[in-house]
Amino acid sequence: MPKERAIVTVRKPPSQPPTQPPPCPIILSLSVMPGGTVGTSYRQTIIGNGGTPPYSFARTSGTLPGGLTLGSSNGVVSGTPSTAGMSSFTVTATDSVSATGSQAYSLSVVTAPSTVVTPPSTSPPSGIQTVNVSGTITDGSNKFAYQSPCTQTSSTNWTFSTQATQVST
Repeated sequence: MPKERAIVTVRKPPSQPPTQPPPCPIILSLSVMPGGTVGTSYRQTIIGNGGTPPYSFARTSGTLPGGLTLGSSNGVVSGTPSTAGMSSFTVTATDSVSATGSQAYSLSVVTAPSTVVTPPSTSPPSGIQTVNVSGTITDGSNKFAYQSPCTQTSSTNWTFSTQATQVST
């Protein structure tokens, strides 16, 4: 009995370059930007995660508070705020393969509290003094007042705790 033969030809598909996976999204840290105070140094770092570092950072909408800047190579918001109020802005990070990620932020800057200390008319018997502390705090559009007793706990330390009450908008 004759043996049958079959010829099978296997063809390799044309070579194609491997497909690249889509770039990982860039996620920016900080969903809430901590607030600042007029005249007080401020520094907060926005960190990029994902994508292909290094990143560059840019403010792509809105405005930073007066006196603050965004570092394009390090994502640092820094400076000394000069004006009280609320600022809203968006930061976009771009990685080394041009993938991007954005995050919207709001940053509140308040004025430093003005404090009036009224010295006591007479000293308490033990040498520990208590005085009333009062003042106002504004955040640009709202005004808050506070008043609280302040107690001397040593020759150099005073303590007080208070809760501010909104007095105008």
